[in-house]
This record gives sequence, C-alpha cells and structure tokens, in this order.
Amino acid sequence: MSTNRFLISLFSISLGVSLLSLFLGQFSTAFQQYSSVTWWSLGIFVPLSIVMFFGGKMAAQSPNKYFFSNLIVHFTILKILFGLGSLILYKKMYHPETKFFILPFCLVYVVFTIFETIFMLKLSNMKP
Repeated sequence: MSTNRFLISLFSISLGVSLLSLFLGQFSTAFQQYSSVTWWSLGIFVPLSIVMFFGGKMAAQSPNKYFFSNLIVHFTILKILFGLGSLILYKKMYHPETKFFILPFCLVYVVFTIFETIFMLKLSNMKP
C-alpha cells in the first residue's frame, strides 16, 4: 500500500466516521449528546493510524520476520490503553450523565480497527 493511498483512505475513513456520527446524532441522543467523544476518538486514532502505518511499513521491510508481528501486538495494546485512557479522562472532565458516551467511541474504535487490519494485512505482503 502506497503512502498516498493510505492517506486518502485515512481521510475517507475519518470523513465517513464523522458523517456517520452526525447522521446517527439525528436519531440517537447518545450520538448527539456525546458528539465530542467522536472528535476525541478521531483525535486519538488518526495519529495512531499514521504512526502504525509508517511503523508497519518499516517493519514489513525489516529482515527480522518477528518485528512486524511484535509491532502489531504493541500497537494493539497501545491503542487499547489510549482508548481507555481517553474514556477515563473524558468521564473525569465532563461527568457524563449516562454511560452512553461510550457508543461514539465504540463506533470510531471498530471502524479504525477494521481499517488498520486491512492496511496492515496489505503491508504484511510487502517483501523485505
């Protein structure tokens, strides 16, 4: 996967998640009331995806065949920690009335997990 294709895909995914969140906000009070969680989540997962792509590209070209899989495991743990940390921080800062503030986060998390799986699979096919 080329860098340009990745960046275009990342922009498209981010725009799609934003529009989907706005659309769901028309029908769901959780998405409407906690739309800021969507923006927080995008602010976390977009930079992480960029770092993951360039790290994965470097690791895929490495002669060490375990470097790529180690990188995936570390990024997965990092993504979970950043995600949970952002939810805890949001809860402490804004004191949401319900637990539905997690729904917009889950939407972004699932979409970006699928996106990252796809581009990492493509990177794994690169030859060193």
